[in-house]
Amino acid sequence: MLVIGGLKDPEEEKALDSVVCLDLWEEIEEQDNEDVWVDMPSLNRPRHSFGAVRFGDEINTQFVYVFGGIQGRQKNFHPLLADIAIERLDLYSKENPKWEIFEIANMPKLAAFGFSFDTDAEKLFIVGGTDGDILHTEWWQVDIANK
Repeated sequence: MLVIGGLKDPEEEKALDSVVCLDLWEEIEEQDNEDVWVDMPSLNRPRHSFGAVRFGDEINTQFVYVFGGIQGRQKNFHPLLADIAIERLDLYSKENPKWEIFEIANMPKLAAFGFSFDTDAEKLFIVGGTDGDILHTEWWQVDIANK
């Protein structure tokens, strides 16, 4: 289980870039009832209210993708939206795992939150969401296998 980003202080609306992991299978096998959280590489950009999804089959999940979200609050109290870049973490990287930022050709110019985010075979799907002013009803598919 991964816990990614979040909100440190709702009053200040300070977004986090932290990532921690709890291996539930190992904990069950050891039966020691002690939670062991492991620090993972931090996001490149702090954010909350984003979409995160794993990519791979149920046994061999290799990548976790993060899209959208809120980085903070502007002076006019509108959300400061994260950019449209997607961040990806290779969970099986043996040497220096890190979040990779990449842009995809024809990616919609939508930095949003409140959307649905999922995968199927080689594609990410982004459905709806808002930019703080407009409620979007469109959906997009992003070919991540041939980025």
